[in-house]
Amino acid sequence: MKVNLKTNLVVIILTIIYGLLIVTSLFIKDGSESGTYTLLFTLDIGLKTLFALLLFYLTRVLIAFNEKKSIVIAFIMYTFIQTIYLIDDIMPGLVFIGGYIFLLEMLTFLTVTYLFIQIFRIQNPHIGLSFRLFGVSIFILFLKEMIVPMIFRNSSFLENTNNLQFLDIIKSLTILFILKRVAEFLKNRDDQSLQVSLKL
Repeated sequence: MKVNLKTNLVVIILTIIYGLLIVTSLFIKDGSESGTYTLLFTLDIGLKTLFALLLFYLTRVLIAFNEKKSIVIAFIMYTFIQTIYLIDDIMPGLVFIGGYIFLLEMLTFLTVTYLFIQIFRIQNPHIGLSFRLFGVSIFILFLKEMIVPMIFRNSSFLENTNNLQFLDIIKSLTILFILKRVAEFLKNRDDQSLQVSLKL
């Protein structure tokens, strides 16, 4: 997948769809009806699939901008973890078997922490801020989804955290911000190349 204006536009559209699916999921309440469950399950699969695709493109962006290998590796690791969770949703029990649940949770913790550290080492000024905002949103969501349930088991506070799904919208907005910055950089680069060719 090449990082160019056309591909970037396609990914922007996918990100908008991702955001709309998040908003849709916010308006659907859990119910005992099988139809509601099926819809929520389908939305969840769609969201995780799109997020994995977006992560793949963001990794390609980092490579295209010649960022350090450690940063790229962090994104690859995080994409791999998200893909594992997606596979488990599609085929329950294939991944989360016995003690492997704890190992995967520990791996997720280490990966998110590593990603959070590496994302602040991005050098390119065109994408640095937008990626850092994305990293902060990822880390906050991780705390909400993984750490809070471990600390506040069976509490009203834990139930209230289920209402914080709007944080996923912030995550999608930070991705859009990254893509906007990438589009601006690519457009400026193409304009400069065109000016040079016209002078020649």
